[in-house]
Amino acid sequence: MSSKIETLRELVSCPREFHLYKNSPHPGQARTRAPDTFHDLHVSLDTTEGFVPHTVTEDTRRIFTPRDGAKVGKVDAVFFTNARIIEAIEKPLERGIIIKVCFQDRVTADIVLVTAHAFIPDTSHIPSAKDGWYILKCDMIAPGRFWNAIKARL
Repeated sequence: MSSKIETLRELVSCPREFHLYKNSPHPGQARTRAPDTFHDLHVSLDTTEGFVPHTVTEDTRRIFTPRDGAKVGKVDAVFFTNARIIEAIEKPLERGIIIKVCFQDRVTADIVLVTAHAFIPDTSHIPSAKDGWYILKCDMIAPGRFWNAIKARL
């Protein structure tokens, strides 16, 4: 097996939530992945951890489109306006809403996983094209149901 094989790992800091682990430290930014990355994923816990389905609207695309031509990792604004949304979940928190989305490029079929929130940003968060929203530069950490839904839809 290649050292590039990714597996899901449960986080110690967020039990019952998982992230893709690539046998090496993550750079912490959105990047494309081939759809076959998800075919062999196995999550035994079909957890939601307070997340509910997010109703996708044009605002969803604006939330995930970086403002002023910025990029999210290596992914530019054009990707987010043209990509298909495979899965979207949201969670209301005391300080605001957080949304997690799986995008798929309509041409290459590559996958990008991104999180955005509507609360006071960290200095590393990217301003969204929708006022009051910020895109996180981090790996996707999500409950089991999110990962299972992606796998089922690819």
